[in-house]
Amino acid sequence: MGQTIVFKKFILILEHCLKVSPGEEVLILHDETIDRHLVDLMTYAAASLKTNPHALGYVPRRRLIMKEFGLFAGAWRFGEPLSKTVIGALKEADSIVLIGSDLDLLFSEKFKSVLREGRRVIGLPYLTTEEMFFRLLPDSDEEITALQTVTKKYFKLLNNARRARITSEKGTDIEMELGQYKTNCSSGVVEKGVGFVGGMEILPAGQVTRVPNKNSANGVVMIDRSIGAYNFSPLYETIKIKVENGFVTDIEGQIEAKRLRKFIAELEDPNLFNLTELGIGVNPRCKFTGEAAPAEDTHTQGCVSVALGCDVHLGGEVKAKVHMDSTSWFPTLELDGRVVLEKGRLLF
Repeated sequence: MGQTIVFKKFILILEHCLKVSPGEEVLILHDETIDRHLVDLMTYAAASLKTNPHALGYVPRRRLIMKEFGLFAGAWRFGEPLSKTVIGALKEADSIVLIGSDLDLLFSEKFKSVLREGRRVIGLPYLTTEEMFFRLLPDSDEEITALQTVTKKYFKLLNNARRARITSEKGTDIEMELGQYKTNCSSGVVEKGVGFVGGMEILPAGQVTRVPNKNSANGVVMIDRSIGAYNFSPLYETIKIKVENGFVTDIEGQIEAKRLRKFIAELEDPNLFNLTELGIGVNPRCKFTGEAAPAEDTHTQGCVSVALGCDVHLGGEVKAKVHMDSTSWFPTLELDGRVVLEKGRLLF
């Protein structure tokens, strides 16, 4: 029964998110982090839509597991991970499904060049088990459309805003200016120039993000839900972060704060103090510190997230060794003085 449901979900993803057409060359690119029967299910789903599917497996140069290593944005440091065979297959395909957790691939320049050539891509880097596909992928085209609609509403709100303020009852109160960098939209449906990078969508979807203007963030963030330091994990104590002119000036708290300070010190990178990525999550399927963390945490409906470190993958200018997402409970978000999310509840 479980495999039958996942098979139907794969058909939905291919038909309504990737928008495949009969006769298309569909490449299903996978690594050793995914169960082979899930690759087979995706291949059969593509064949049932009268496409020409081709499954290609490869061994990634490094194995990046999201739950254990949620610091993927630093992947730009490691050079080009793709072999000539993989690059050739990507260039020949009309549409592409990426299954596995090789995040080096997602951030490689040669892969981005494939996207610029017009390929449509669905990436599933956070989903590695049948249960995760079962729980996090949509059940109907109506659900896909509903998530796309609410995501685009918040994309428009964030894209039009020039100032943001995040507050919480725990004590978060930080303001930042917007407009210098692009707004990113992950609605779950491939649209050229709208998704994660070019014509690509990462699932689970349901998040909009923006890098604050350079040196504009000032205030306090009380991080009490999760953070991607060492691994992406729930917090048992609150970390108080003070921010001045876009950079963290102090990290206060008990054991969790000490752990974060130690992590940053070990990496010896001053750019890790850069506060970046204002994110809004709208996906009702995602849950806090889920198996697909950090994407699941930051995409959870009603989440407002910020990050430390690298932001070049989001359109910013700061290169750092890692990108640390963080989330807090029951945030309120104002855009240009208008409350658009209140105590963890969407208002639009």
